[in-house]
Order: sequence, then structure tokens, then C-alpha cells
Amino acid sequence: MTKRQSGVPKSEQFTDSTEIVLESGNSRAVVKPADDEPRGGALVTEWKVGGNDIYFPDTQRYGSRRGGCPILFPIAGKFERELPGVELPQHGFGRDLPWAVEQSDERGIVLALESNEKTAAIYRYPFRARYSVTTIDSGLIQRLEVENRGTEPMPLAPGFHPYFRVEDARKRDIEIDFEDYSSGVFSHDQSETYDSQEVVHAHIPGTGTVQLVSEGFPFWTLWTEPGRDFVCIEPRFRAKDLDDPKERLTIEPGETAVLGTQTRVIPET
Repeated sequence: MTKRQSGVPKSEQFTDSTEIVLESGNSRAVVKPADDEPRGGALVTEWKVGGNDIYFPDTQRYGSRRGGCPILFPIAGKFERELPGVELPQHGFGRDLPWAVEQSDERGIVLALESNEKTAAIYRYPFRARYSVTTIDSGLIQRLEVENRGTEPMPLAPGFHPYFRVEDARKRDIEIDFEDYSSGVFSHDQSETYDSQEVVHAHIPGTGTVQLVSEGFPFWTLWTEPGRDFVCIEPRFRAKDLDDPKERLTIEPGETAVLGTQTRVIPET
């Protein structure tokens, strides 16, 4: 049975079935630090503004996770080359592991994940990651801080994977201010990636205009599944080749990188 509670400061109060409710103004989000079914953690399972679902809620399962906003760490996408000490699954392992709660209050939560024997077996780099989710009026702020605790430069290509709710039949009416954008991208299950612009506006029928502001991510990827009531607008790096400086982030020993997004909703009138 899932237990829901408002933000509290002590991590020992959380269990694998606990969902933390965050609220500020008309914005309400639900976060699972750890998930015993089917796996993982650091998941924003719901986000509502004014009582309306902005994220497609993570309540229905289709054989794999669909909904909310999983974190993609240390890579987003598929890793397609050989690199000593790196054998990562698609989208990495961040969404598949429980995260510790570092702090929490009514508006936001900070989660932490440190490298361990399990992560070192597939990603040789020592790290400490902090992921914060904060509700603001009509919006949500997500931030990822990654510290390199090793002695060599650490390559990674993280991202966020938000599922925005929209009726399947209305995907063709979505408008996004990318150059060369076509709503036809949402007619099949192949993703399309665009070079990042700092601020993106997406008009999503039933929701209104969603403004996404990127902090440090070089790409946006669009994706959906035909027949499902969601589309994904993902701020991210690309993990095909961690040797390509255009597609990866490199953190020097002892340094910390900070990435994030701020999402605001302007309702339909």
C-alpha cells in the first residue's frame, strides 16, 4: 500500500512505498524517492496545476514505466560504443535505484545517490548526485548536481524524461517553437532531437502553453507512443558516444556540474 505524506525533514521516515506530496500555490507534485514496484526511484509520479494533470500520471504500466518524470542518469538514450568500465543500459541506472532523501519541506525535496559497488560494475566513475524537485506557483523546478569524486575526468550524458498529458487524437495540434518543427513527429514512435534553445514554448491542447527553460542541456528530444495520451519533451544530452564532446558533459575530478529545467504552465483561456 502506498503511503502519501507532505514533505518532512528526516529521511528515515521514508519507505519504498512512500510518496511525498509537494505544494506551492496552485502547483502540486508527488515524488517517490524509492519504488518497490516495479523498480527504482527519484520519480515525479504526478504534477498538477490548478487541479489539472500536466504530467501523464504514472499510474498505468505498459510493461515498462510510462508517465510522470523519470530521471535519466548517468546517460539519456542508448550507449552505442565500447568504453572500458562502462556497460550502461538504456537511460542509465538512476531511475532504477532508490535515492536517499537529503531534505524535504512542503514545497520541495532533495534526493541523493552515491556510487557504490553496483554502479561501479557498469559505470566505473565515483560520483555523488543530488536531485531536487521544487514546486512554484504554476510551475516546477528540477535540478541535478553531479560531483566527480574520482581521479579522472567523468563523462556523462544525463537528462529528464517528462511525460506531458495530451489526448492521443490531439497530438497533431501541438505547437512547439523549434525551427523546422512538425507535429508529425508525434504520429509515430521514433524520436526527433533538436539543438537546444534555452527557452521553449509548447502549446499542448487541454493544458495551455508550457514554457520550458533549460539550464545546461544541449538538446531537446520529442517522443511519444501512438495510442497513448502523452508526449515527451526531454531536456538532455545524447549517450550514443561519450567520446563526442558535442553530446556529453565532462566533469573534472573534484568538480560539480549543475543542470536543470524550470517548467511553467500558462492555462488555456
